[in-house]
Amino acid sequence: MSRPGPDNVFDRGLQHERTALAWDRTGLAMAVASALLLRRPGQVAAIWFEAAGLAYLGIAFIVFIAGLRRYDRLHAILREGRPVIDQALIRLTGISTSGFAAIALLRVAIG
Repeated sequence: MSRPGPDNVFDRGLQHERTALAWDRTGLAMAVASALLLRRPGQVAAIWFEAAGLAYLGIAFIVFIAGLRRYDRLHAILREGRPVIDQALIRLTGISTSGFAAIALLRVAIG
């Protein structure tokens, strides 16, 4: 099932569409990383790693849905001439990925 496309193409290079696909890939990568953390928890502090994996999975879902919603809203933003950068989504992704990387390193160190 495909969604109807926008009425106007603002960029012949389809930057808007490529950006939407990048947010999709980011959400998917975050979900895969959280699934790996949940796959085989260690004996030490296993509940904390499971909680971190579930939290990151939730954030991945938020990023994926926000990316889809952003694609639908972007054309109205472009018509109005407003900035297209979504600072909140970028911050959420950056902070959660940095935190997850620290948790993943701890998980590897503990075994």
